[in-house]
Amino acid sequence: MTRSVNDRPHVSAPSYRHESGVSPPPPPALRCRISFTGHCGRCTLKSVESTPVIHALLHHKLDEETNGPHRLEDTLTATVFGTLVWMDAWDLLSEWLDVPTPEQGAATACWFWPRLAGPVEPDVILRIGASLVVIEAKLKSKRSDRARQRNAEDADDEAEDPTDQLVRQHIGITTPMQARQRYPDDLEEAIRDCALIQLYLVNGMRLRHAEREVIQSQNRLPAGHGLRSPITWQALSAILTARSAPNFRWKHDLLDYLRMIGLDTFNGISGLHLSAKSAQAKSWRVPRQRRQNIAEIAASPQIRQLRHWRRLETAQ
Repeated sequence: MTRSVNDRPHVSAPSYRHESGVSPPPPPALRCRISFTGHCGRCTLKSVESTPVIHALLHHKLDEETNGPHRLEDTLTATVFGTLVWMDAWDLLSEWLDVPTPEQGAATACWFWPRLAGPVEPDVILRIGASLVVIEAKLKSKRSDRARQRNAEDADDEAEDPTDQLVRQHIGITTPMQARQRYPDDLEEAIRDCALIQLYLVNGMRLRHAEREVIQSQNRLPAGHGLRSPITWQALSAILTARSAPNFRWKHDLLDYLRMIGLDTFNGISGLHLSAKSAQAKSWRVPRQRRQNIAEIAASPQIRQLRHWRRLETAQ
């Protein structure tokens, strides 16, 4: 008999609280291979092999009922954040998320897809010292707003019936404990003791659209809401590139993974040695030569690469 998603019991993955020192690598039993096909960026991803993806499995994010784009998005989230948390890379997380680096011995913790009042499920919540960072991670999808459910005669009051995904996540965190179900003790402690920061993590190719979404959400939130401008996966790629060292294999693997799915940093087109032809093309005294120079510039490999990158950005 085939069981539906609603028939499955909920599995709560444990949060990870690290003390000082480097966490040991996870046991080999947690390694897994997930095979599926999903198009993203510049390649078609057919398989992912990662240890931290266990979080996505525990929360049924990679079940067959889940569509391809969401499976790829959740695999990305579990792989990146699972790796950084398991390797105790809180300094790297702090730099990427732009939060204060925790002091030695400060509390740190991670929750994947926690169920909050609403109901709503942020992708990741991190406690980094005195900061509680609530992250909604996207790859190709837009903000997942809930369809409004109300009668036609009801007043159109967004405050009474919030549909905005980021607004609902804010409410799920800030609602007093006596007005909702109780969360795990360590999460309740973090909510009580930490400053709230909300982050919208997106593919850099759709950053402009994400900025508009965040502005909409900010306008719907009260003053002092803590929702910041969007951040990108590509920013992590840039940090890993700058920090990679031969003795940190996991950083190289994580960077290769981001490159494989098209989330590496675009650093512009190099090698455009066209200054002489460009100068000739500006001369109106030789129109035939000018047209030939312009044609050569337009047909150059560097310009074709730039056009390909722009098509990828437009497709997002």
